[in-house]
Amino acid sequence: MHNMGNMDEEEEKVGKKRYHAATLLSNQIHWFERMKFFFSNPLNLPIANVSCIPYYQRYDEKIKTRIYARFYNSVIPDITTSDTSQKDIELPPSWVNELDIAPKDFQRRYPNSRKTYFYKKTRVEKYAPYSMKDGIVLKVSEYADYDFKELIYVTHNYEHRHDKLDVREHDIRINTVYEKHRPGRPDHLKDHTYGFGVDTERTMIFYNKARLDGLFKRHETPLELTDYFIDRSDFLEYRKAVFETRQKKFGPADKEQRLYH
Repeated sequence: MHNMGNMDEEEEKVGKKRYHAATLLSNQIHWFERMKFFFSNPLNLPIANVSCIPYYQRYDEKIKTRIYARFYNSVIPDITTSDTSQKDIELPPSWVNELDIAPKDFQRRYPNSRKTYFYKKTRVEKYAPYSMKDGIVLKVSEYADYDFKELIYVTHNYEHRHDKLDVREHDIRINTVYEKHRPGRPDHLKDHTYGFGVDTERTMIFYNKARLDGLFKRHETPLELTDYFIDRSDFLEYRKAVFETRQKKFGPADKEQRLYH
């Protein structure tokens, strides 16, 4: 009687294990069907959580095959023997002849070494390098109207200039010019902003690290000249000069001046 009781307990334990295994497999299959993300694994199975991979790897081959077949309706592929090398693709020969462009024609870039585009209130002119005397390669003109009559802003781009001029922008509405230079000038000028007229101001920015005096900025007005310095050994920060106005005299000339004339 005692042995029969032990057998019943063992059968009950085995039954519980089988039930637990069947429930676990059913839950795993149900979970695989509901998951929405994919995670790379050796079998390319849709596993969304890293922690579930060790549990899946514990199954035997029959259970793995059953789960894989439930998803893909096929057996597990053998990825260890598959050939994944990329094969060369032979393309058909070209239907056009080989292009033959002379070096001189290639340097021209455009017909007659220039080309013009028209956009909304904008005119763009492109030039081949070394084709213009001033070294211009791009000119962008902006207009206030659609008929390209009222010019308001012009931008010039240059290359291979001796004075290292790179960009020149002219705002016609306020009559102001902005110039940008590349490094290499004797005076190490970087930016230059100026206007036209007697009472206009002028601002110059320099490459201060290339200058011996550490000059960084110079601002000029009709009556003042101010220099700003950086990293000087004498700790000079700025220097300002004020000019006096020349008063014009009205009236008859002196006797000496009349005799001289």
